[in-house]
Amino acid sequence: MNQLKRAVTDGFIVLATLAILFFVFRWLLGVLKDIIEPLTTILLRYVTVPEYVAFIGVIAIIFVTSFFVGNFVRTWLGEHIHKKVEKIIPLYKTIKAVLTSILGEGKFLACPVVVAQLFSEVSALGLITATHSDGRYSIFVPTAPNPTTGFLFILPKERVQIIPGATKEMLFQAVIACGLGSEDLLRRLKDSQNS
Repeated sequence: MNQLKRAVTDGFIVLATLAILFFVFRWLLGVLKDIIEPLTTILLRYVTVPEYVAFIGVIAIIFVTSFFVGNFVRTWLGEHIHKKVEKIIPLYKTIKAVLTSILGEGKFLACPVVVAQLFSEVSALGLITATHSDGRYSIFVPTAPNPTTGFLFILPKERVQIIPGATKEMLFQAVIACGLGSEDLLRRLKDSQNS
């Protein structure tokens, strides 16, 4: 009876995971389609092709345009115009900084996973997002079950322990699962301290 229960549970977990991934992928594709739909509509006015070909064509045009704009803003004139745009458009600089850290410089992708001692008996799993000149760290602590939101703490170095070999994926899985999987992260830290 237990084996039957386990098999049904395992099967349900696999199927539910695949279904969730399918719906997330479909939702992301829908969001992307909604964003570029005005461009796809314009392209379809001038070229008679199936809609999915126009969709792929618009994505290709965006990549090519990004390449040329990226090269242009590296020139003296492009840099000058870009700085003017930063001053004129509200929030441009903030959004650019976030996108640069995620996509451009890849700093967020390289953030170490840590255990941060917030209070005397309270610790939290998080990421080092910045190192300050006085030796303190900015620690982003994601909230469960949504790791895209969280808290930012600035802590002295001695209250932060880097977990060797831990990845952001492991941290985010533990956060999404409301703590399940955090024991593996803490075990890695303990093993590194014992060796």
